[in-house]
Amino acid sequence: EIRREIRLFERELNGRIVEVHEPAASDEIVDTLGLLMADRWGEREAYFPRYPRFRPFARDAAREAFGSGAGWALVARDPERTAACLFVLKLGRTAVAVLIGVSQARKYRSMSLGKCLFNLAIEGAVARGCREFSFLTENGYKTVFWHAEDRPTESGFLGRGPIGRAIAAYATARRVPDRLRNPFAERRREYRP
Repeated sequence: EIRREIRLFERELNGRIVEVHEPAASDEIVDTLGLLMADRWGEREAYFPRYPRFRPFARDAAREAFGSGAGWALVARDPERTAACLFVLKLGRTAVAVLIGVSQARKYRSMSLGKCLFNLAIEGAVARGCREFSFLTENGYKTVFWHAEDRPTESGFLGRGPIGRAIAAYATARRVPDRLRNPFAERRREYRP
């Protein structure tokens, strides 16, 4: 599904997703993140408008991370604008998603650019020898600061069309415990209002 969304971005909008790790690009990356985050959150955006020293700090941090090979950014661009950006740090064997910004323009919504960037970031982390990808959920950070709610998730199979559904059903029946053999029943129960 994510590959399909990346192809959709490339074909329909002449877009591309690139990895950036040159120190000279650090100011542009941070400024782009500031614009995208303001577009999403407005005055509630927590970093750039509230703390005037955050932008210079983030620029220095990105420049240092790019220069040392400990950081990279993934950027989704089309001919009109930068549509999404994700800044990632490698800390030992762990990669950490530090900041993400995604345009709120209607034409990007069906492409799930945030998911696409996270998927590519995880692939990049694996290629760099990381064994863990952190979404900064440690110590209740997102629960306390962002008022997020925990949602238990389980991995599963997703198949499109009759052949994909048949393969997913077969794989699910052979590999998952009895309580999950019918993934559609679980999904109905999980999303019931």
